[in-house]
Amino acid sequence: VSSPLGEVDEEQAASASIKAGIEYLRVGNFDRAHYHLIKALSFSPKSSEAHSAVALLYQRTGDTELEEKHYKKAIRYNSKASAVRNNYGGFLFREGRYKQALKQLTKAASDPSYEKRDLTYINIGRCALMLDDVELAERSFRKALKLNASLARPYLELAQIYFEQDRIEEANGAIKQYGSVARHSPRSLWLGIRIDRLTHDKNAIASHALALKNLYPSSKEYALYKASIQPKEPKSKQKSDVQPIDKRTEVSPNPLLKQVKG
Repeated sequence: VSSPLGEVDEEQAASASIKAGIEYLRVGNFDRAHYHLIKALSFSPKSSEAHSAVALLYQRTGDTELEEKHYKKAIRYNSKASAVRNNYGGFLFREGRYKQALKQLTKAASDPSYEKRDLTYINIGRCALMLDDVELAERSFRKALKLNASLARPYLELAQIYFEQDRIEEANGAIKQYGSVARHSPRSLWLGIRIDRLTHDKNAIASHALALKNLYPSSKEYALYKASIQPKEPKSKQKSDVQPIDKRTEVSPNPLLKQVKG
């Protein structure tokens, strides 16, 4: 992009290159995306938008070191870039760095002008669960739903939290809400079955069990369900029938195996 005097308008040139790079990234042409995004940085080395786009490119190509490097630069050049903080928080979550992720996500969610705060609150809730902060998780999922009641994930997570806390009525309500906004997953169906058993809703049990069998027959959740309805094994032999161990012939543990286990 050139001015009337033939000079390149670097800001406009950077913007055009970012736009082209993101489009190539969207269609999976990483080489062309890289070309345009690096070109954008040559025009505007301190462009937060360009560094954020480059970080997304490296996320797609699996280069985590460079991905983080460009997220940090994007935030350095624009500390108010809440979308970047949200994406960086997602990166930190995938890396298992939950406390750091929570810090970035909390800053993003505190920006009332950020249009995706509902999704950020979901991510905060997920971080909180990984940090065993169930109270924060519940509060975050509720905030996400307050901003966008059509989201599915918060209902499922809240149903799980309520179920584990024996808040069965609330769990039942949440799992029903989940089913009204999303297709059931193996996890939601198995959770629904366990909630249904506590509410003694035989019709719901049958419905959820049939869906789990028909839709996800190979899932671990269906295996858990089948195991839960198997008749219990008969009691083991009576004590009088059990022969005492002959200490003289008992095999000692292999010390080498013990070392490996340690």
